[in-house]
Amino acid sequence: MGGVLLAGTCQAPFDIGESVSAAGAAAAKAAALLARGHVELDPFVAEVDLSRCNGTGNCVAACLNDGALTLVDTNVEGQTVQRAQVTPALCLGCGACVAVCPENAININGMTLKQYEAMVDMIVAETEAA
Repeated sequence: MGGVLLAGTCQAPFDIGESVSAAGAAAAKAAALLARGHVELDPFVAEVDLSRCNGTGNCVAACLNDGALTLVDTNVEGQTVQRAQVTPALCLGCGACVAVCPENAININGMTLKQYEAMVDMIVAETEAA
């Protein structure tokens, strides 16, 4: 899991000296990350097309990382409805939400569901030809 720094006996059986060294290394890495002033996120995260989303919640149930995808209240034509919202910092970019969306309202940035399907079709065609 990204953003978790390990130190001490959670890494391996260490004596006190090794645990202190591991803690110092983890603290140095954390300080280096914080000194940059920003965090670089993976660009391949889910993106919801709000005009197509109907708020079924299938995507939230399928999400592998709690909190990465939630249903939020949104005002559409004077009515309050629920729509999916992605938290990019928590999204793993796995595509589980894409697979279960009945409206095809979710894609992973960088590749659409149609592109994935075309890739699979090509692999199957090559396998059948061989």
